[in-house]
Amino acid sequence: MKLAIALRIVLSILITDVAYAQFSPGELSRAHEQLEGTTNCTQCHEVGKEISGGKCLNCHLEIKQQLDLKRGFHFHTSTARCVTCHKEHLGKS
Repeated sequence: MKLAIALRIVLSILITDVAYAQFSPGELSRAHEQLEGTTNCTQCHEVGKEISGGKCLNCHLEIKQQLDLKRGFHFHTSTARCVTCHKEHLGKS
């Protein structure tokens, strides 16, 4: 009986941690800390899809302008997705 209770406790802890990770894989970087919290996820993520970069450009207008003008570092690396270089959810750094 005690083993069954202990097993239920361990499983509930593991399930809770896994479920939380589905909502937030970790703290955002300092640059994006204002977007912290599960109510802000869709400002960067499209539900059920990977981050495309389109939503990044909604906020990062200076980079969008460089891309439109076909200039700058981000234009020359525009075949890569933003998340290739810009890792979020790794904590404050």
